[in-house]
Amino acid sequence: MALQGSGTITLKNVADEFDNSAPYSMSEFYRGGAEVPEATENANVPTSGAISLGDFYGATKRIAVNYTISSNTDAGIDLKAIADANGYSAGITDVYVTVNSGVYVGSPSDGTSYAISADGFASGDIIHIVNNGYILGRGGTGGGGSVGVVSKAPSGNAGGRGIYTTANTNITNNGTIAGGGGGGGGAGGLRSHGGSQWAVGASGGGGGAGYQGGTGGAKSVSFCSVSPLAQNGNTGTQTTGGTGGGGTTTTCDQSGPSYTYSGGTGGNLGQAGTAGATSNAVYYDWVAITGGDGGAAGYYLVGNSNVTWVATGTRLGQVA
Repeated sequence: MALQGSGTITLKNVADEFDNSAPYSMSEFYRGGAEVPEATENANVPTSGAISLGDFYGATKRIAVNYTISSNTDAGIDLKAIADANGYSAGITDVYVTVNSGVYVGSPSDGTSYAISADGFASGDIIHIVNNGYILGRGGTGGGGSVGVVSKAPSGNAGGRGIYTTANTNITNNGTIAGGGGGGGGAGGLRSHGGSQWAVGASGGGGGAGYQGGTGGAKSVSFCSVSPLAQNGNTGTQTTGGTGGGGTTTTCDQSGPSYTYSGGTGGNLGQAGTAGATSNAVYYDWVAITGGDGGAAGYYLVGNSNVTWVATGTRLGQVA
């Protein structure tokens, strides 16, 4: 807590702020010495020479960095970089982060990227996060429909992550903190028994929920002249996973049967995606291809052992 900005100030007030014990001496309180840190709040305190009590108005033992997120962003917030740009001093800095009501903070990509990270701080630094909005991992990308001579279609990607911290952190969650939903797995089509061709295209999986929602997986197209009716997976929203592409695909022989090979559905916030469909029939010498796995749910928090939850709010997904 900083010293007052006006009025009467005593040497004991200064000593109490900087945890100094009696007997007191003004010479103990030069800026940059053992007691008074180099900080913007302490700019009026001299480093040598004449020194007076009036130099200590607003001076502080700890450095406060205040940062408010007032508009949607999916760039990823690096709290250490913000602290470094605002007078950070190792071991005596409090970083106060507020996410305003209705604001979405998302991760730059799915998988292991984070919406907010607090890494590289020193022991003694404290992070304070007040979330009144949404801190969400990006939705996982859906797997594409099977292409080529494969035994299994592509799996969906894992959802992005909410918060990562290696620092002492207090979180007041008045909103939602969630990992992104996993992408749906791509559907499996059919390939030739001899292994040299594939004939039937398959649909892509849906993207997982998050900020931003995951992109749906691409359909695969048959090498045959017959146009398959496979579909791309649908993009997820901020709360709901996208559905996998559906539709009917047909073999090269137009007189043969048709099959439906749907992509898996993307997971909702904090949930895994579902697997894509495995081709359920063999026509002549065509062999079934297994559907891709659904992507894992994203983590809402990594570094929980460093966190004190002042208010838990809504938390969705994995935690570590």
